[in-house]
Amino acid sequence: MKKLIIFVFVLLVFSIFVFADEAKPDLVIEDVVFEDQELLQSVPLDVKVLIKNAGDIPIATRLPYNLGGTGWSAFTYFHGKEGLEEDVEFVIRKPDGSTRIELNTPKQITYHKSALSEEELAEEYKMERISFVMEKIREKKLEQDPTITENEYDPENPTDIEPIQTLDVEVEFQKLTDEQKAEFESKWQERKASLMEEYAGTLNAPAITLNPGEIVEVPFKWTFKIKGFPIKYEFSSESETNTVYIVLDPQNDVIESDETNNVFSKEYQVAGSIIFGPREETEFYPGLTKESDYFIFANGNFCVNLDEKEVCHSVTREDGTKVMRLSVDGLEEVNNVGWVSSFLKMFWGFFTGNDEILPKQKVGDVTFRFYQEGLRVTFE
Repeated sequence: MKKLIIFVFVLLVFSIFVFADEAKPDLVIEDVVFEDQELLQSVPLDVKVLIKNAGDIPIATRLPYNLGGTGWSAFTYFHGKEGLEEDVEFVIRKPDGSTRIELNTPKQITYHKSALSEEELAEEYKMERISFVMEKIREKKLEQDPTITENEYDPENPTDIEPIQTLDVEVEFQKLTDEQKAEFESKWQERKASLMEEYAGTLNAPAITLNPGEIVEVPFKWTFKIKGFPIKYEFSSESETNTVYIVLDPQNDVIESDETNNVFSKEYQVAGSIIFGPREETEFYPGLTKESDYFIFANGNFCVNLDEKEVCHSVTREDGTKVMRLSVDGLEEVNNVGWVSSFLKMFWGFFTGNDEILPKQKVGDVTFRFYQEGLRVTFE
């Protein structure tokens, strides 16, 4: 009997440790919600990211976020990154359907970073290589034309040159010099060492507490990209299927009971990159009175078919001056826009009484008007 009691006691203690070890939080993105708004291309839309603690124990976690190549994260990295300001209010939904408000206040939180898997490491390598190649393309362009400032030329969003139609990273990488390839390898080895480093600990940081079953509403801005952008514009007046893709806690700062459910992907129907009238004015586009009034959500270099005519817009640099070219079925209008400074663009609405950032232009019977988000094209 005595041996049985000892055995039961040992089993009980063992069970306590086992279950204690298994009790962990589990953070999952429940949904991404766009409320009472038209989903548009290329404009920042208000969204709520709903994050649930589906685990067995409460968790104190930071709730600022990063947006980058690895996706959107609800956790800042503790090294060298600032979090949200203190006392930011978050709405938290309880399992019983009620809500509570919690302030983002300093709490002691734990963090953990594990080494990347081989698959994750391969993906990081690919992203680093693309970034390095794009940077070298940019440097070469600046070298060829020193009059272009760094702010005016961005290879991922070219406005002063012809748009990049295709980009074969492997081909472009092979064009680099041996010194440049060695530079990339050195940077990658340093980056790889950081990615393979493991560490853990605690720190005080602004955070909220999320209990089991609770869902926090994180306000965020999301922008749907034009398909093919930035490599090539693919405009359409038809609604399109676009995807929200988010990686939660990409650095695995939080030890969870399930590390496989941190990726969220969902498709949404988004208005075409070209919209037409009649439409009332909104904060993102002007009023469109007729079916032959169009608004294109882009300001870069492109050609597109509208009203059975080819409409083209481009901004190039000629003799150190920005020149805008507009054409409709071959009929072209050329304008010097170098005189329009950023200051004038900012306050053009004050002078004209509307949101236009440049004077309107005419090509034949077609009128172009320029806005922060794109171009209004009107056929008369």
